[in-house]
Amino acid sequence: MDLVKKIIVGVMALSLAFTAFGVAFAEEEEDLAGELEELQADFADFQLWLMEMMGEDTEDVDENDEEEEEDTEVVGIEGVPANFTFTENLSQGSRGEAVKYLQIVLNSDPATQVAETGAGSPGQETEYFGTLTNSAVIEFQNKYADEVLTPVGLTAGTGYVGAQTRAKLNSMLEEGVVDPDPELPDEDTLSDIMEQLAAFGELISDLVERVEKLEDPELVGEEGTLEVSRRGDISGAEVSAEQTKDVAVFRLEAEDSDVNVRRMDVRFYNLDSENGTNYDDFRSWIDHLAIYADDEKVGEMDINRNTIERNDEYVRFSGLNIPVATDGYVDITLQVTASDDDHETNETVYLGFNKDDIRGRDEAGLDVYNEDNVERSFTLIGEEAGTLEAKRHSDSPEEAMVHVSEDSRTEVDLLKFELTAKDSDIELEDLTTEIGCGDVNVDDLSDLVGDVTLYDGGTALDTATLDSDHKATFEIDIDIAEGTTKEFMIAIDVYALDVKNQGFWLTANLNKDDVVAYDELDDTVDLDRDVNGRKQYIYSHAPHVTLESSSISRSGDAGYHTADATLEFSVEALGGDIYIPTEGLTFAGTGFTTPTSWSIGDVEFSGDEVDGGDVANLTTGTYYEITQDETKTFELTGVFRPVNEDGFVRFRVEEIKWYAESDDDNGWKVFTNNRSDHDEIDDLKTDQKYVDGTSREE
Repeated sequence: MDLVKKIIVGVMALSLAFTAFGVAFAEEEEDLAGELEELQADFADFQLWLMEMMGEDTEDVDENDEEEEEDTEVVGIEGVPANFTFTENLSQGSRGEAVKYLQIVLNSDPATQVAETGAGSPGQETEYFGTLTNSAVIEFQNKYADEVLTPVGLTAGTGYVGAQTRAKLNSMLEEGVVDPDPELPDEDTLSDIMEQLAAFGELISDLVERVEKLEDPELVGEEGTLEVSRRGDISGAEVSAEQTKDVAVFRLEAEDSDVNVRRMDVRFYNLDSENGTNYDDFRSWIDHLAIYADDEKVGEMDINRNTIERNDEYVRFSGLNIPVATDGYVDITLQVTASDDDHETNETVYLGFNKDDIRGRDEAGLDVYNEDNVERSFTLIGEEAGTLEAKRHSDSPEEAMVHVSEDSRTEVDLLKFELTAKDSDIELEDLTTEIGCGDVNVDDLSDLVGDVTLYDGGTALDTATLDSDHKATFEIDIDIAEGTTKEFMIAIDVYALDVKNQGFWLTANLNKDDVVAYDELDDTVDLDRDVNGRKQYIYSHAPHVTLESSSISRSGDAGYHTADATLEFSVEALGGDIYIPTEGLTFAGTGFTTPTSWSIGDVEFSGDEVDGGDVANLTTGTYYEITQDETKTFELTGVFRPVNEDGFVRFRVEEIKWYAESDDDNGWKVFTNNRSDHDEIDDLKTDQKYVDGTSREE
């Protein structure tokens, strides 16, 4: 694996770098010596952790990172001293006795022999690590790949005699046990290791540079300053959920010296603070933050609870390498990826740098920091607070008479309505309807009605019973997508009615706060308005009236007109026999004059009149009889005679009085052309006609 190779090389390079410090620090450089000691301790801890990750045995490493030596019985190889072990890393160009003993061990196996004849061949081993030795080491590593290469993620020999190779060589000089193959860490962990190595490398590089300047005063450069300012390249950026976008540009300028920027703390602020420095948990706003220096990405970090503590006010980027030339500048672009977590719409976020949040190194080897605060704002376009618009559907039942069965329950539609989600998806959980009722001849409405059902189209969503307040709550779980509309119907079961209980009305109403719904911000959402159904008058025995035809015309000489009108309508007897008294039809004219201006002609009835004395519970008189499920027609005529007035008039049925036989004498009912009651006979009228009214000579 390439990453593992880089890690091994990086660790060895850093280990060698620590040995490069040969300077004796003067008393005034105690801080530098302390930094080196602390860095070495941190690196030792890192090496221990890395050894565990790579599957190496760390039990023989004490808390000071020193290997404890154990007395072992050595089984030597001819030519190698009995007490010899490989303790130093070797590579091409190395010299010394260890190289010679390495060649002897390699030559002990024909498969890894350095050379067949001449220098490096058996018996002619040398103290120089050349190309032949390098090739032999590669063969050795490949042969024992499971013990040498695999543990550190390599697939082919390198020729470098490091810790794993030395361990195998020493095991051939003594009896030992090879550790089983370790399980290598995943790619993400290896990448994290590389980042840590890069950070160590930067710190070591800084120390090396400062040590060199201590040893050679001529290397000491000028002291510099670092300034940061915001640019207008990006201003007022808007970032939607899960969108990646540049939100701010800041300029870094160096004066008096080149400055290499090594660390930046990007700070976040909340708009609601009084002084612009109050903190809010930006982990809920931002998923990722990246830094670009003149369009080249120099740092990035995922923002979550694993990388940022709850009380952290900034994101730290260390191990940077952003050179800023003397009297020059570099533009830094900050790029964010907004989270998909719900947050308020138009949430303004400030980010930038406080004083000392940016650290660089000048030519004198001194740390320099920005001296001013600088910030820039951007807007998070999150999920908007939703609304739930409610409205009665155009197909909702109008005010009308509803015929129900006397023998079984009947489901009556009360209200068809629609709900529209605006500005957000809406999750609808519960919905409550209030059933209105009137003219009820029973103490308890539950004796007349039963379950209430909510329909989504033709599908029943839930059925509920009425509580003591005549309310029914439906438990549903429906998502209404933003900008879409769902249609619902509320229906109620009406039980079998006898004649004495008929004629009461029912409505279904939705109060604006009688829903349990949530928008994408998880805020509760009410209906934007109440929705009220029309009254449905419930009958088990009743006439069903239908207009068949109507006409109105004017006649007479110029200057004087009469209006002649005709109405023809049918009556169907539902649920039982219906009786209409011959005086039970009331007619009226509408317009500029009084109803008495109409004279009513004969009433033509398609059936026979009956004597009330022959029908139980009917008083004496003459009645139009319509037997159950039969339909009879009425034809009415009227003449309007205006008196000194001009205007529009029409002819209509004002009232129908009717009777359905019952167990008592209270069976009389009236249908009135009045919307405050119901409009069963509202259609029984003619068009309007204009007539002239002038004085008549007697």
